[in-house]
Amino acid sequence: MSLQGKTAVVIGASGQHNFGVAIARRLAQNGAKVVVSGRRLEPLQALAKDIDGLAIACDMSDAASIEALFSAAKAQTGRVDIAINSAGGLAASPIAMLTPEQIQPTLDVSFIGALLCFRYAAEAMTDGGSIITISSLTARLPGPALSVYAAARAGIDYAIKVAALEYGPKKIRFQQHCGGFNSDGHDRCHVYGRGFRGTFHPPHSCRDAWEPSTTLPKPLCG
Repeated sequence: MSLQGKTAVVIGASGQHNFGVAIARRLAQNGAKVVVSGRRLEPLQALAKDIDGLAIACDMSDAASIEALFSAAKAQTGRVDIAINSAGGLAASPIAMLTPEQIQPTLDVSFIGALLCFRYAAEAMTDGGSIITISSLTARLPGPALSVYAAARAGIDYAIKVAALEYGPKKIRFQQHCGGFNSDGHDRCHVYGRGFRGTFHPPHSCRDAWEPSTTLPKPLCG
């Protein structure tokens, strides 16, 4: 599937072997101009060089940084067609031990930052587009010490439905994909996907990271 002429912004791509890096590589393989983003510029620059893309640092807990990312991406490439947010923060602690100081950083990145990502990514899309959030199965499958992380993920998953209604007239699609673990322990592919285009339709499970009707490739399966 060709993505020639398209620009994709991938947030959360400054790790070594994570969803953001894998997605960025596959998008580039399919012809997109990829802007990789995250907190650490050095690994972003190495990845951008490898895929002939661009590297722009972004702090998802800072609204101005998120806005600047999409403004710079559009200024340097001429357009933004795809935005993928795989960034997240984790406060792993039993509820009985939680403090406000532990809770806030996860909410800043995984909920507030993700919500503002919707806003600024949509503002950069002049001809419609796709905004995708890499969520987590913990939003549906509760586990000990994951109350803050799971709640933030569940909250943004619901906000995606609202965003789809608000931005549907602008031809902007919203999707969320929940990654899990393979039997070998690697967070590669078992993914449950749900897409919203201004009207709701039932979720479906699949091994592929994108729903069949989307214009995006299938970057994570293996």
